[in-house]
Amino acid sequence: MYGDEWGYEDITSIELMEKLPEVTVRTNGVGLPTLSKGHFKVKDYGSSLLFIQKESSPYIYIELKDMKIFINDKDTEQTRLWFEQLSEKADISQ
Repeated sequence: MYGDEWGYEDITSIELMEKLPEVTVRTNGVGLPTLSKGHFKVKDYGSSLLFIQKESSPYIYIELKDMKIFINDKDTEQTRLWFEQLSEKADISQ
């Protein structure tokens, strides 16, 4: 499910967020009290792909040319490590 792949060069922006923006509508996927996986409408971001453990922050926001993604792990330190790795490999000036 959602086995899409993107290259690091496709990333136009990446941000570590302590708070997830309001998710307004699930358009396709799974929305549970503790997990959101799939396509959702996110306030101020529009249509976005979420892979979110709701009870764990922070969250990584990744913007591609034609897609917005929010992702995190249950483990806060793992999420921070992913952010550092993505930031390095995407070579984006923050």
